[in-house]
Amino acid sequence: GFQVDFYPTSVEGKKAVFEIIEALRYFDRHATEYDLLVMIRGGGSLESLQAFNNEALVRAVATLRIPTLLGVGHEKDVTLAALAADSMVSTPTATARTLHEPWEEARQTLRHFEQQLPVLFERELSAVKHTLAFKGEALLVRLEQFLEQAVLLKQTLAEKLQLLQALVERKMAEVVQAKHTLEQGFLAALGRTKKELVHAEDLLRQYDPKRVLKLGYSLVRDSRGIVKDVSGLKVGDILGIQLSKGRLSARVETIIE
Repeated sequence: GFQVDFYPTSVEGKKAVFEIIEALRYFDRHATEYDLLVMIRGGGSLESLQAFNNEALVRAVATLRIPTLLGVGHEKDVTLAALAADSMVSTPTATARTLHEPWEEARQTLRHFEQQLPVLFERELSAVKHTLAFKGEALLVRLEQFLEQAVLLKQTLAEKLQLLQALVERKMAEVVQAKHTLEQGFLAALGRTKKELVHAEDLLRQYDPKRVLKLGYSLVRDSRGIVKDVSGLKVGDILGIQLSKGRLSARVETIIE
C-alpha cells in the first residue's frame, strides 16, 4: 500500500553528513509530494553513528516540512537527529513495524465491521419497521380528526362568506362616497401645492449658489468639505475652488487668522 521513493546516501564517513543533508533538502523542496520521510541505517559503533549527531544535520531534520521517522542503530543507540525527528524507533526493523501498524489496524477494523454490520443492519431495520407501524396508526387517527375539522371548517366558512358579502357591499358604498370627497380634497390641495411650488421656485432662485458665484464669489473645498474658516488647514494643503465658470486647484502657501 505504500509508494516509496529512495534517496541513497552514505551513512558514515566524511561524505555522509553532506549527502544526507542534500537528500533532506531534496525532499523538503518536494514536501507536498510526500506524507512521511523515513531515515534508517543498521547499528554500529558510536563513531560510525556520528554523522547523525552532526549539528547541521540535526537542524536540517528539525526544520523539515515533512513528518520524519528515524530508525537508526540498535535499541541502545540514540542520536541527536533521532531526538529532533517527529518520531524515532530503535532499529530499521522497528521502522517497518511502525509503518505497518496503521494497515494492520485498518484490516482489523474492516474484519470487525464485516461481522458487525449485518447485525447492526438487522437491528436498525427492525427498529424502523416498528416505528413505521406505530407512526402509521397514529397517522390514521390524525387523518380522521383532520376530516372532522375540515367539515366543521367548511360550514364556518360558508357563514363567514355571507357576512363578508354584506360587509363588502356596505364598504363599496362608503368607497364611492370617499372617492368623491377625496377628489374634492385633492383638487384643493393641488391648488395650494402649485402656489407653494411657485413660492419655493422664487426662493431657490434667490439662494442658488450659482447666482452667488456669478456675483464674483467662489466656493472653497478641502478633503473634508466646504472651507468656512482657516482652522484645520495647514500650509501645503490642496484646495478646490469653484468659480462661476470652471474649477481650479490651489495650494495653501500662507495662513492668516
